[in-house]
Amino acid sequence: MELKNKVALITGGSKGIGKAIAGSLVHAGARVVITARHHDQVREAVDDLRLEGGDRVTGFPCDVRDYQQVKSVIQNVHQQLWWAGYSSK
Repeated sequence: MELKNKVALITGGSKGIGKAIAGSLVHAGARVVITARHHDQVREAVDDLRLEGGDRVTGFPCDVRDYQQVKSVIQNVHQQLWWAGYSSK
């Protein structure tokens, strides 16, 4: 599966199934954004995933039960991807 120039947002991506999915998507060439509730877990998972995906991996702390946090993550992802040359269309 080739996912170059595709973007994946993985909630719960700091461990378990979410982290495994993120790793598979990175391996397939996607730009991956992970979220989890705890900043330290996000940072650790991003560091691990960057060993394979380099700068195609980023992450944000986010509790998906909180609408404002989700909205903020979406805005941050959109801004970062715009600067990286990705289109939201």
